[in-house]
Amino acid sequence: STADAPNVYLYPEQAENIRVGVASPARITVAEPAYPRGGWKVWAEPDGRLHSAAGEFDYLFYELAMQRRDFQYEAGWCVDGAIAQATIEDALFDMGFTALEVEDFRDYWDAVWPSADRVGIYPQIDRLPGLFVEPRPDTLVRAWFVVDDSCRATQWPELPMVERTGFTAAEWGVVILPPL
Repeated sequence: STADAPNVYLYPEQAENIRVGVASPARITVAEPAYPRGGWKVWAEPDGRLHSAAGEFDYLFYELAMQRRDFQYEAGWCVDGAIAQATIEDALFDMGFTALEVEDFRDYWDAVWPSADRVGIYPQIDRLPGLFVEPRPDTLVRAWFVVDDSCRATQWPELPMVERTGFTAAEWGVVILPPL
């Protein structure tokens, strides 16, 4: 499986150089800008614009090869496939992601969201691969969502609402699991 389209956003209080590293970089299958040895090095503006040798970006993008067993499936929800994407967008808002970040989510996924009658959605909050940001942000908002064709959830997830203060880094991602 691949963690699709994790987007990393950086909002320092003042423009500064920031280094971002992903745990297990050998498992990165796609990245934009390209993921260099030692991680991304960007000049970040308070409005979220990122400047690198490869150009200007609104976020850092990557995909990461993962195993099914890397994720939790106890906490989640089951919904009709037609509204699954919208329920994730609502969860992102509830957790403190900005309108622009949720719009980026929608822009990416509207074109490629898989059709399904019913899906299980399993938020991943605590068991995510390492993301290293230097200097360390005051606030980190991270969530990935595993989507599959089963409904294994036994409890409703506790989605933390994060109050964004100071230098904030945010990341969302989705893992669409192939049928078992």
